Amino acid sequence: MADAARKDLGDKVNETVTPDSQKSTLDKAQESATDAGDKVAGSVQPGDSKSTTQKLSDSIPSAGEAQKKLSDSVPSAGEAQKKLDDSLPSSGEAQNSAQEYIKTAEEYAKAGYDKAVEVATEIKNSITGEGPK
Repeated sequence: MADAARKDLGDKVNETVTPDSQKSTLDKAQESATDAGDKVAGSVQPGDSKSTTQKLSDSIPSAGEAQKKLSDSVPSAGEAQKKLDDSLPSSGEAQNSAQEYIKTAEEYAKAGYDKAVEVATEIKNSITGEGPK
């Protein structure tokens, strides 16, 4: 069987890399029809009678197949949002964590204040000569 009945490799590559958003409805319908025809022609043509170009062309997915593989591998916005939501703490957990941080900060602030008072008292006592007797 001749390669003339088959879809041109350049056309197939061009259709595969061109996003559907840049194709008209007519282009998409034409691609679908020619992809189906090429798939049938490729399946009935024995592998040993195919040119290297056609063997390569048969290994390239159609634009629709490539788009489906891409769609299947990229999460939808809803799936991505759910993953993000699942990874974030709930408002209750976040509030508990915030309260723990505030409590720790208050403890450090009090410890720092107490130490400052202690040092100030020691300085005052050393200047005035007062202190524990």
